[in-house]
Amino acid sequence: GQIKRKLDVARKELEDKFRADILNLEKAVEAKTLELRSQLYQMDHENRELKTDNQQTHGKLTAAELKIKTLQSELEQQAEEIDALKGRLRRSEGSEQELLRELQLLQQHLESFRLKQEQLQEQLERQQSLKKQQPTPATPTRQASPTKRTTVKRPVPVPKM
Repeated sequence: GQIKRKLDVARKELEDKFRADILNLEKAVEAKTLELRSQLYQMDHENRELKTDNQQTHGKLTAAELKIKTLQSELEQQAEEIDALKGRLRRSEGSEQELLRELQLLQQHLESFRLKQEQLQEQLERQQSLKKQQPTPATPTRQASPTKRTTVKRPVPVPKM
């Protein structure tokens, strides 16, 4: 009977130790689960921030493309104005002063045209650089239709005679 009691006590101690080990393992699993959930939440938050940054960058690219199209339209309009001034200059019959004023106007338009052309070239280079650096977003954005251009005709200044 004494051996049986010793075996029962030993079995009871082993069962208690086993239950304590199981409880400790459950606590460790729960702690690790909480840690992993926290990491997952943080990664999800960072992913959302990256998506927002990507959308903002794409918006800037789209705005730059629209600005370039506007500048191209303005350049075309100025080229037409320069051609018109050249025609007026050829047709003008007047004093030397009148011809000098027309020439100055033409030079101003040419300088303005040259500056706009440089701006357009710089913007194109920046846009191409940005496009090379940015991955394309998963959702496509609407592009402005190239056929729907609106150009504002500015009056050509008429020199006083």
